[in-house]
Amino acid sequence: MMKCLVVGIVALCAVVSSARGETVRVVIPYAPGGALDPLARILVNGLGKLRPSDSIIIENIGGAGGIVGMNTVAKAAPDGRTLLFSPSGNIVISPSLQANLPYDAATAFEAVALVGSVKTALIVRSSLEVKSLAELIALAKGGAKLTFGSPGPGTSPHISGEMLNHAAGISMTHVPFRGLGPALNSLLGGHIDLITTSVIGVLPYVDAKTARALTVFDSERSEQLPDVPTTVGSAMPI
Repeated sequence: MMKCLVVGIVALCAVVSSARGETVRVVIPYAPGGALDPLARILVNGLGKLRPSDSIIIENIGGAGGIVGMNTVAKAAPDGRTLLFSPSGNIVISPSLQANLPYDAATAFEAVALVGSVKTALIVRSSLEVKSLAELIALAKGGAKLTFGSPGPGTSPHISGEMLNHAAGISMTHVPFRGLGPALNSLLGGHIDLITTSVIGVLPYVDAKTARALTVFDSERSEQLPDVPTTVGSAMPI
């Protein structure tokens, strides 16, 4: 029997044990506070209704850009009681960037369903004096030492930041965290300048004006942020 259910913003893998009355772990490979947490809890709530005799718990295991949590699930007993809720980047990007992963992403997990997809936005701290992507790039080119956070090397937010560096010809400094939750807290505290993350994960802070959305990484605007331009519609598409 498959040993893990890989669930994610864009990927869901493995199978739950058919036995009843058991404890099932749903592992999120990042620290609490990111967009994965509420999505995982919605999923767990649904699984709980389908299997009311089971005890289903969510466990955040962050570290190494998701690798620690991924490895925990990959090495778990193949009894279907350890599940993984993960973005697709951990399955697709990490194996391409990490030569010595402690697991084989192609064989350690079995995809079951697409949980969903979300738009990604570039968010800056509210005290940063920029109102657009063009102004951010101009600030960096003017000599400002900007920093961007991510859940760790090789994750989608890290790659997004480096793509912006490359496309715009700037050199923002990457600051890795154990999850988007800690990265977002650092942004709100004014310790880093920007992050790229899901729109739904930062919408409350943008609405409260404690953070500012500059652009959405898509060809179409977000319904939740209709006034925020896309990278395609910005002065410098990336």
